[in-house]
Amino acid sequence: MPPGLGTAVAILAGAALILGFVLLDRRASAPVLPALTYRRGNALKWIYLTLGIASAGAMLEVFLPRFGQQIAGLPELPAGLLGATVSVGWSFVQIFSVSIESDRGRRRAMVLGPVLMVLGFGAYALLQFACAGTGAVWGWAAALVLAGSGIGLAFPHLSVAALRSAATPEESAKAAAGVSLAQLISNAVCSALIGVLVALGSALGSADPTATAASAAATSAAVMGAGVAALALVGVGTALRATRSGRSGSTLSPAQPLGSAR
Repeated sequence: MPPGLGTAVAILAGAALILGFVLLDRRASAPVLPALTYRRGNALKWIYLTLGIASAGAMLEVFLPRFGQQIAGLPELPAGLLGATVSVGWSFVQIFSVSIESDRGRRRAMVLGPVLMVLGFGAYALLQFACAGTGAVWGWAAALVLAGSGIGLAFPHLSVAALRSAATPEESAKAAAGVSLAQLISNAVCSALIGVLVALGSALGSADPTATAASAAATSAAVMGAGVAALALVGVGTALRATRSGRSGSTLSPAQPLGSAR
């Protein structure tokens, strides 16, 4: 169903619920997220936001096989493999990313990851056109692997930074537990947003009387890719905030936790 007033109302209601959750949780005696998340001067909130945005990059995988079949006419197996490209890039790069040991290298990885997501998902959006051939499909795959590589590059260091953002073992345990919760919240919110982007793109593509099923699907895929790229661009900003304390002299080591970003 094309997005309309009902969709807009649902989005606003969802945003209000999230805001309400934050306002209530920060005042709760036993908050769902660690109390550090809401403490002024602590970087944990920016770490969680960046983690959530990185996790959201994988949410569009569910639509990739569909677009591969509708736009490029891929058979079921190649279309399914296209749907795994983001995870392939994520998993492969993360194997090497975890070996980064220097604080400067970790901070750079945390920022470069979202940058690669912007480039990868942006390229995927730009490569959408009706009746795409084999070359375009390989371009999609390369762009999506690049985006997944950004997730794999940043993700392990964001998780460690969350744990090290606390000054005591008890706070560190709560901060680490909050990583999974931040991912779950992000997955729920961003999967819904990506669904809206797909529906919006389909409505835009079908508005042209001369549009074909393939061209409408291409518009839908382009809107989805551009929307996730825009979200990743926000992630670049949150990553910079999360690493600001590192640039001012602190480290990501347990002895000097990340904690001066606002």
